[in-house]
Amino acid sequence: LVKVEVSGANQGAVISLDDAIKAESRFADTDCEIGDLDAVEKALASSALRVTGETYVIGQHGFPMEKQAACASPEERGGMTLWSSTQAPDFCRAKVAGMLGLHGKGSLVAVKCTRAGGAFGVKNSRNVPVAGAAAVAAHKTEQSVKVLLDAQMEQISIG
Repeated sequence: LVKVEVSGANQGAVISLDDAIKAESRFADTDCEIGDLDAVEKALASSALRVTGETYVIGQHGFPMEKQAACASPEERGGMTLWSSTQAPDFCRAKVAGMLGLHGKGSLVAVKCTRAGGAFGVKNSRNVPVAGAAAVAAHKTEQSVKVLLDAQMEQISIG
C-alpha cells in the first residue's frame, strides 16, 4: 500500500470553457477567423429585433458528417412545424414546446425529419439548441426561420 500526496495539483489548469475565456487561452495556429466584430455589433444594434441568451455545452460530443440544421415555420394557435436533423423527433418536440411556453400543449409542435443515420447519437439531443433557436426566432418574428451550422460553428456552439 502506497500513499501519494500531491501539492498544487491542477493549480492554474484551464479545465472549462469559462476558464479558457478568462485566461484568454486559445489554440495556436488555428484557421479560425473572428471577422469584423464591430460590423456585427453595429448590425445587431440597428436590428429591429434582437433575441439574446446563452447555452453551455461541456466538451465535444461527436462530429457528424451531416451538420445540424433546422427550419421552423409558425402555425396557428402558437404552434410550430419544425424540420430538424434529429434521431429523436419526440425529444426535440418536447424540448422545443417547452422553449415556446407550450407546456402541456406539445401537440402544437410537429417535428418532421428524414431518417438520420449514425451510431454516435449526436443527432439525438445536440440538435435541440439549433432547433430551439430556429423555433424561438420563428415564433418571435412570425415567419419561417432556417438555422444551419457549418462544422466550425457546430463545434463552437454545441460540441
